[in-house]
Amino acid sequence: MGKRKLKTSKSMAAPRKLLKLDTLFTCPFRGYPDAVGCHIDLKDRIAKASCRICRGGSKTGLHPGLSC
Repeated sequence: MGKRKLKTSKSMAAPRKLLKLDTLFTCPFRGYPDAVGCHIDLKDRIAKASCRICRGGSKTGLHPGLSC
């Protein structure tokens, strides 16, 4: 009798690593370093960025290529 084949394809598959996106940026209006924070709302599919110091901000819709 022959040996049974091992099911290694499922156990050997490495988990996919997700790339971390930056969350703090330089303010484009005044140039303050690490003052702009971003928030991605997956339920409403809206991304918001706002400066904590000068209160400038913007928002945009998410495109289909973004995977979070």
